[in-house]
Amino acid sequence: MFCDLREYWLDVTGNVTGLTAGTNGYIGGGQGGVLYMTLNGAHFPIAQNIETIQFQYNGDFDGDSQGLLDGFKDWDTTWTREQISRIRQVRILILGRTPNPFASVGRNTGTSAGLYTRPAVANTPAASAPDWRKRFLLESTANIRNLSVNLFNTGLR
Repeated sequence: MFCDLREYWLDVTGNVTGLTAGTNGYIGGGQGGVLYMTLNGAHFPIAQNIETIQFQYNGDFDGDSQGLLDGFKDWDTTWTREQISRIRQVRILILGRTPNPFASVGRNTGTSAGLYTRPAVANTPAASAPDWRKRFLLESTANIRNLSVNLFNTGLR
């Protein structure tokens, strides 16, 4: 069986162990904040100046037999296979920023307003001080399809 598996990952440091800068599409060389899509060993840079990518999951995790979604939650390593099978939606959050601080920002804007400060996104905490960069948050929710398809099919139904 042939499968095109796409992996989306964020290179924070620009120095990923096992990858060589300039090989198979990997930029590297200390240039972090690059969002990649890897397909069959080739790396495709999608966006630069990305601070974080987060995933949250929505499903009936408490198994209350009402079938109601419990709201978006960060991944929990204690979830059982049964709880994971109840995931119905995935929220993707990507936080980007300007490459350089704004040089003409008036320093009297005040830090209490939160301007030019990294916000809290999913399980990533907010920054404690402004760095004078503008940020852009992209958010999308995907419904899980093909719920009846079992990727770990043992031949039993």
